[in-house]
Amino acid sequence: AVTVAVAVAVTVAVALAVAVAVTVAVAVAVIVAIALAIAVAAVTVAVTIAAAVAVAEAVTVAAAVAVAVATAMLIEQEQMEEAYEKDNTFIQIAVKGYPSSWTKEQVLDTVLDSVKEYSLIPCFVEFYQHECKFLTLRTRSALVVLHKTGFYLHKDGVELTVTISLTDLTLNQIDFIPRIILRKRMAMGYLEKKLNVSAFTLQDDISHFLYFPLNRLCNQREFVQLQSVIEWEHLTALDISHNRLTDISGFDLHNVTPKLKHLNLSHNYLDKITVLINYRSLPLKSIHLEGNPLCLDYIDPQHYIKVLRMIFPAIAEIDGVPIHRSGDMPEFRRNYCPDEAKPVVEKFLEIYFPLLDAGPEQRSLMQGMYEDDATLTITYCYKLRYSPTYRLFRNLFLYARFLDEGEVDSVTGAMAITKLVNRWPQTEHDPYSFCVDVMSHTPTTTILRVSGMLKLSAESVPDDEHLLAFSRTVVLNCEDGDEYKIHNEMVYWDEPTAASARSAFRVSNGPNRQINLKIESTTDEDLRDQYLQIFMKFTTMDKKISERCLEKNDWNFKLALEHFTKLLKSNNLASLTQEQTTSS
Repeated sequence: AVTVAVAVAVTVAVALAVAVAVTVAVAVAVIVAIALAIAVAAVTVAVTIAAAVAVAEAVTVAAAVAVAVATAMLIEQEQMEEAYEKDNTFIQIAVKGYPSSWTKEQVLDTVLDSVKEYSLIPCFVEFYQHECKFLTLRTRSALVVLHKTGFYLHKDGVELTVTISLTDLTLNQIDFIPRIILRKRMAMGYLEKKLNVSAFTLQDDISHFLYFPLNRLCNQREFVQLQSVIEWEHLTALDISHNRLTDISGFDLHNVTPKLKHLNLSHNYLDKITVLINYRSLPLKSIHLEGNPLCLDYIDPQHYIKVLRMIFPAIAEIDGVPIHRSGDMPEFRRNYCPDEAKPVVEKFLEIYFPLLDAGPEQRSLMQGMYEDDATLTITYCYKLRYSPTYRLFRNLFLYARFLDEGEVDSVTGAMAITKLVNRWPQTEHDPYSFCVDVMSHTPTTTILRVSGMLKLSAESVPDDEHLLAFSRTVVLNCEDGDEYKIHNEMVYWDEPTAASARSAFRVSNGPNRQINLKIESTTDEDLRDQYLQIFMKFTTMDKKISERCLEKNDWNFKLALEHFTKLLKSNNLASLTQEQTTSS
C-alpha cells in the first residue's frame, strides 16, 4: 500500500511538472506572437508613412504644374485679349474632332451655343471633313468665353477641340464688316413696309460668307436693333419662315412692330402655340404656321382655327386659307388660273390671239393649233341678229347656232375651221380687257374660258370700227405630253355693255403687251430649237427649210411666218431650197 501510495505521488508530481512545462511553453508562444504582431504593425506604419510622403510630393508637383499651366493660360489669355481689342483685325477659329456626319451648321451652332448670349458672327467659313475654320471680327466677349471653356466643347457625347489664332488680315485688306453686310442683306428683302428674311443667311451661297442664324435669341435682339432702312414701327408684313426658330421672344414683335398685319412663321421648329400669346396685341390679318411641330397637336382643323382666332381676333387668313366669318361675302377673283396650268394658258394666249388678229393671210397657220377632228361652235346674242354689226360682218356669223330659229350648225375639222376663220373680218383684241378662267386642268386636258373685247374693221369702210364682246371656251388636249391642240372651241358673240365699251382700248400707260417673237440673243440654242420646232409644226416644212426661213428673218418668228406665207401664195417655196443649196 505504501508502495502504491508512493507511485501515485510520483505520478501526480510528474503530471504537475508536465502541466507547468506546457503552461510555460504556451506563455512563451503567446509572447513570441505578440512580438511578431508588433513587428508587422511597425512595418505597416512605416510603409504607410512612406506612401503618404510620396502622395504628398505628387500632389505638390501636380499643384505646381496646375498653377504653372493656369498661369500660362492667364498670360496667354491676357495677350490674346489685347489682340481682341483691335477692331480692324480678323481672328480665326478652327474646330476639330466632330464626326464626318456633321454638317457645317451643326459645327457652327455648337460654337455659338458655347458662347451663350454673346455675339459671334462667323464669316468666310471653310468646312472640311475633319476641320472647320472661320473668321470673326469685333467679338471680344465671345472669344473670352471660349478661353474659359479650356478650348474644349461637348455636345451629344462628342468632344470638339477649338483653336483661336491671330491673322494678318485687317479691314484695310478685306472690306468686309459683318454687321454692315447684315444691314444690306436686310435691305434687299425690304419693300413698301414689307420685310422678307426667309432662311436668313442659311442659303448655301450665303452661309459660307456670313452665318447669322435667327434662332439665337441674342441674334434676334441684335437683328431688330441694327441701324438700317427698315422702319420697324411702320412694318405691316414680316416673313421669317425657314429659320429654325424655336422661340421668337428676341424679336419683341409686340413692341417693335405694333402695326404688323401679316406674319409668316412657317417651316420653323415652334412646338407650342403658346409662344404666340405674348403677341396677341398685334393686329394680325394673316398668319402662316404650316411646317411647325405645333401643327401636329391639332388633328381637328376647326379647333386649330378656333385657338388662333382666340389669340388674334382679327385674323382673316390662316396658312394661306381665308377664314370666312358669318355674313362675309366670298372673295371674287376675276381671273383664276392654277400655277400648274399657267405655262399652258400663257403660251396659248401668246400664240392664238396674235395669229387671229394678224389677218387672213396668216390665219391659215392656225390650222396647226387644231386637232384633225376638232369642233367649232358659234352662238350669239339675240340682239345682234338685228344690229348693224350683223349686217356689216355677216361672215362672223356663218355656221352660227341660233336656237330660236332651229339653227344648230357647227364646223368640224381643222381645215374647215381654218377656212371659216379666214373669212372673218379684220379683228383686234384688247388684251387689257381679257378675263381668263381655267375651269379644269389635268396633265392631258385643260379647259379655259377667255372673255373680253375686240374691234372689227369693215373692208369697205376701213375707218368704220365696231366693238364686240366675246367669250371663248377652249378645250386643249395633249396626247404626247408635249404639244397641246384645240379639241373643242365654243365662241359666243355679244353686245358690249356701256361700261365695257368705255373702258375698251383706253389703256395708254403701262408696258406694251405685244409679243416679242424675236430672239434677242443668238447664243440661246434651246430657245432657237423651240422656235424651229414650232415653225416646223405650223408650216409642215422640214427642218432645213424652216431653219433657213428663220435665219433669213433674223429669227423673228412673225417676220418668218409672213415671209413663208408670201412664198406659199406665190408658189415659190422652192426658192428656200435653192438658197439652202447655194449656201451649202
